[in-house]
Amino acid sequence: MLQTPKRFIHGFLGSSKDWQTLGIAKDECIDLWSYIENLEENAFATICERIDKDMPDTFELYAYSFGARLALYYTIKNPHKVNKLTLFSVNPGIEDEATKQARIKKDKYWAKQLEEQTADNFLKEWNQQEVFQYDKNIENLPCDKRLLVQSLHKLGLGVQENLWPRLNELTMPTYFLAGEYDKKFAAIVNRIDNHTNHICHILPKQGHRIPFSLDLNAFKQVPWMWI
Repeated sequence: MLQTPKRFIHGFLGSSKDWQTLGIAKDECIDLWSYIENLEENAFATICERIDKDMPDTFELYAYSFGARLALYYTIKNPHKVNKLTLFSVNPGIEDEATKQARIKKDKYWAKQLEEQTADNFLKEWNQQEVFQYDKNIENLPCDKRLLVQSLHKLGLGVQENLWPRLNELTMPTYFLAGEYDKKFAAIVNRIDNHTNHICHILPKQGHRIPFSLDLNAFKQVPWMWI
């Protein structure tokens, strides 16, 4: 019996190699940075169209954080292609304009830091954010700075469509996961659990950077990854 193809998307400051360290085959891991060049208006639609050209006819999709936001957008736009969706540490969107503008301002700050600071100084400040306090530090930038800057401006949470009202459009098996110590994203998963029929899990003793904080044996034992 043929297995359904799987595809895995990394987060911001990540790369396809993140998933490969967990035993995922290289050809199943999407490298977002190869799709981000020259994004203009409608950046979310554009990058999803670019990614779609390299996807199987149907597949299971797994994604983390920034990549999970893109995966959620992609799946809502292409529900016929994704037959199972698993999202780690995802924010479906911002619902009020003031918070949107605050997030845009924050992303502009990080973009400026990338442009003006050394990689080491940028990463030191980035890793000190509260959301990452229980996670291992990221030690290297995954790609050219200009691609990271472009992603902050064009694909940031503040400019993303609010997808909260569209979560119930997902009819395929859909899993939302967050770490116990990541209070903000655990609250998001609990809210999704309370307002949808999707499968939601809070992983004990984990922070934001799941699944990459799990060792290989722990990762392989997570049952919802392979259902």
